[in-house]
Amino acid sequence: MMTIFPTWVSLVACQFRKHRPGRNFPRISRAAIALGALALLAVTIFGAGCGEQSSGATSTYTGASQLDGTPATVATTTTTASQPFVTLAWPPAPPRPARVLRVPIMMYHHVGNPPPGADRIRRGLTLSAANLDAQLAWLRQAGVQPISETQLFQALFYGVPLPAHPVLLTFDDGYADNYTVALPILHRYGFTATFFIISGKVGKPEYMNWDQIVSLDRQGMDIGSHTVDHNDLTILSEATRQGELANSAAAIAGHLGHPVYWFCYPSGDLNPRVVEDVRAAGYLLATTEKVSDRQSSDAPLTLSRYRMSNATPMQVFKALVQ
Repeated sequence: MMTIFPTWVSLVACQFRKHRPGRNFPRISRAAIALGALALLAVTIFGAGCGEQSSGATSTYTGASQLDGTPATVATTTTTASQPFVTLAWPPAPPRPARVLRVPIMMYHHVGNPPPGADRIRRGLTLSAANLDAQLAWLRQAGVQPISETQLFQALFYGVPLPAHPVLLTFDDGYADNYTVALPILHRYGFTATFFIISGKVGKPEYMNWDQIVSLDRQGMDIGSHTVDHNDLTILSEATRQGELANSAAAIAGHLGHPVYWFCYPSGDLNPRVVEDVRAAGYLLATTEKVSDRQSSDAPLTLSRYRMSNATPMQVFKALVQ
């Protein structure tokens, strides 16, 4: 398989974030495949903006999510956890030389249809149910296997083998449509994903509630922290920043009944002091909005990702994952 770092990917950052330089295509022939769609794509994207579990309630879907974004019918039942929680910790020393793995991490937000009158930021944060279904269907057909955060951590630090062609699927912010629309599509293909939760927004309009988040966890999905309020951690006071990191993890862990090891920087904003505080708060992996598919044991708290939206053509999605 071939790694591709198209220069247009740097444009997917939110309009109020600084650009990050992309990299050139390693082969002109592959670049030509995607470039036809990229001319129209660049303007569209730039304007778009920016886990041993205890038993508990879970949700069983009585109908698959509709591809027009209509939520699936959900019936609540009681069941036990789908798999035991794995306790993890930093190794005594990092691997030397550093272990670098090719693992594309895909970043999603809303799934479904934007509400009438949605602004361009809301539209830019949305991937239709049909497009998500098409992407996951292609992953299955191509033999690309979504992995868990635990798998990635164990691979980076302990050399535990990954599938031949791994990918990590992540959903930011904890939107309600992640549960009602995205989850049934993930179930359709038997895939796992990570959901990063803004703990202070749980239960508010358009966001999941705690029962839904616990249900995701019990169904084998990874739950991570996206802070309490989704503020820029680089401009907060030290005490406030550390509170955002610790209090979010504590709130989520209090509902899940186990530690929270995964983190996502709000809007990708970070600096060395923020990264230091993320580690001190007990997180083991953290995702950014840096553009690459190379993940290193020397940088587990600054993992790179690719942003997905309706402006991402399927051929570009394939190129990024292949």
